[in-house]
Amino acid sequence: MKHLRGQFSKHNPIVYPVASGKGGTGKSTIVSNFGAHLAVKGYNVVIVDCDFGGSDLHLFLDVPETEPNLSHYLNGEVSTFPKLLLPTGIKGLKIICGGNEMIGMAYISEKSRNKLINELIKLDADVVLIDLGAGAGINTLEFFSILNNGIVVCTPEPHSRINAYGLIKNVIFRSLNNSFGRNEDIRKILADFVVGPGRRDGRIRDVVDAIEKIDADISDKINEDLKNFNPCLILNRIRKRSQIGDINNFINIVRKFLSIELTNIGFIRSDSVVLESCQKRSLFVIDSADSQASVDLRRISDFKFK
Repeated sequence: MKHLRGQFSKHNPIVYPVASGKGGTGKSTIVSNFGAHLAVKGYNVVIVDCDFGGSDLHLFLDVPETEPNLSHYLNGEVSTFPKLLLPTGIKGLKIICGGNEMIGMAYISEKSRNKLINELIKLDADVVLIDLGAGAGINTLEFFSILNNGIVVCTPEPHSRINAYGLIKNVIFRSLNNSFGRNEDIRKILADFVVGPGRRDGRIRDVVDAIEKIDADISDKINEDLKNFNPCLILNRIRKRSQIGDINNFINIVRKFLSIELTNIGFIRSDSVVLESCQKRSLFVIDSADSQASVDLRRISDFKFK
């Protein structure tokens, strides 16, 4: 992994969109605790609730005041983006709440989405963690495809891995359509793959090979984009060691069929203190620092932020 400390600058935070293929993986719990731990370590951290229409990240930190929030910014009530930064009670950690007040919040326009991304990458912070909505909704796909170093949270169950695979596959195809879909021949290749091999065991490599026959320059660009797309994986709620081996098999499948490298940055063991902290609206990494889950989360942090 890259040594990130030297990359931090006042105007260029490291931005991590965090997503999951399905709900209930513990994504928001990880974002809130990860952010708190990094802040305690001395980083200037902002966590952002971009689960549009289902915003609840503030509840994990028991933040009493959720305004102004993203809904106020998107509807024009607040024009200065940094005014959305709210304290959390933890030094170095601020939150931007999502807000569910605005009707249609779950379906923001492309213009609003791009405007929001541009503001997020300019925040005065060391690290920005974006809590995205679960599943393969358009907002999640766009954030994840534009910001190449996203994190996928997955649980050991087979259906969670299937949904994580589907999320990554959809991100790749969304990016291909956005970048090259104006070319009619390429658009047809992508469409044929989606309704045919893409539903079963089709490989991204087959798509790239088909595009190469039409335009070698574009296929080279796609290969470069795939090489630079480096999502990471956190396996949450591990209950037995064999489940770690299962996730290694999953990473091999992603490499084989989607032609990208998915990096496993660690696992978090199933721990009763996590549920207890959620019920108390507190952070297990602070209140139960010696717990298994806290030890695992800190290990991930040490691996990711050397």
